[in-house]
Amino acid sequence: MARFEDKYMGVLYSVESMIVHIYEEHPDLRDYQVEQALTALLSFYRRPEKGIPRLKGLSRTLFDEVRIICDIYLGHETLQHEAEDGTIEELSFPPLSVEELLAVLRRIRKSVRMWNKVGGPQGYLHYIQQFIT
Repeated sequence: MARFEDKYMGVLYSVESMIVHIYEEHPDLRDYQVEQALTALLSFYRRPEKGIPRLKGLSRTLFDEVRIICDIYLGHETLQHEAEDGTIEELSFPPLSVEELLAVLRRIRKSVRMWNKVGGPQGYLHYIQQFIT
């Protein structure tokens, strides 16, 4: 049986790449803000009828940017890419179920909590940065 990380490697990498991207743009980002954004995303996808949770600052930025990735993997959004001949191609991925997406977000949040305990306020961010950049 495939490990969770192996099965969802692409999604995990996409979400964590966006987190690292935001961190590189905003070096003052802290793990707690990542956790806030992930918790808000979990709430949003569990109960979308409640609307977008209120977040401020970098937590909101993370929520908005990671939500785009989540929506692509759910099949709600498309990703466009310019081909070598200049044409625009739509990239698609096999869609995830909401439950699969929630499991990915929970897995990342668990990692945030663990690495924060080990490495302090930016422990998770420092940890994943070495794998993404």
